[in-house]
Amino acid sequence: MIKAVVVDMDGTFLDDQKRYDKKRFMNQYQEMKRLGIKFVVASGNQYQHLVSFFSDIKDEITFISENGAKVIDQGKLIYQNPIQHEKIQQVLQLIEGKAIFDGYRLVMSGEKAAYIHKNATAEYRKKADYFYHNLVEVEDYKEVQDVVYKFAFNFAHEKVQRCEAELNTFFAGELLAMTSGHEAIDLVNVHSGKDLGIKALADYWQITIDEVAAFGDNLNDFSMIKSVGYGYVVANGRTEVKAIADKVIESNNQSGVLNELDQIIDSVKKQIRSEQNARYI
Repeated sequence: MIKAVVVDMDGTFLDDQKRYDKKRFMNQYQEMKRLGIKFVVASGNQYQHLVSFFSDIKDEITFISENGAKVIDQGKLIYQNPIQHEKIQQVLQLIEGKAIFDGYRLVMSGEKAAYIHKNATAEYRKKADYFYHNLVEVEDYKEVQDVVYKFAFNFAHEKVQRCEAELNTFFAGELLAMTSGHEAIDLVNVHSGKDLGIKALADYWQITIDEVAAFGDNLNDFSMIKSVGYGYVVANGRTEVKAIADKVIESNNQSGVLNELDQIIDSVKKQIRSEQNARYI
């Protein structure tokens, strides 16, 4: 029986206009709550950004943010895996010193704020303003004094795969680079990832991974979809992720997640009724 539902946001739960049917979802959420099904948001995005989509219930639900580097359940921090200071300095030295990384754009996502270079283009600043709350300009990333969860890089589209491979080779066993598609690469501590965030929650709630359903679309959802008992990928998702899904559902613009939530809720109700009836036989 499904006891927790985990949803990626961009490209999965949200449509291309970054919206979802809030009224419909809130009705579903109340049913899930009544049935004892946990609702989890899992994203590479900053916790403060994710909370803004669920302001009415933010202290009731769970957030796996920063691609698994920070997990908060009902307003309580239950797991975090920040990048150590010396490793931050190594990353900054590497990207400044190798030609493959030329032209990089970066937001460092921390506990107190997110940090962007003061010379960032207006276009990149506008994009960062959407995804990060409390965005602070810095003259030198090395001067940041904060707990840092993630490097959010943007590279030219044609260089993304090579940059990801370079980062993973250089920091093998220490840091993990994950592309979320297009020009973006998130670099986090190696013991992060949405799948590890789910594992931490399963242990905390004393449920099994097989009792978790997860929805995603992109490569940073791959391990999550593969690890859970019920893995769903939206029709607009990456081919590689669809290949390991238990089910491919309708696209993010067709309310694919909400449509499937209706089926999950109905299925759990039937299982509960069946168990109740079995007690009286």
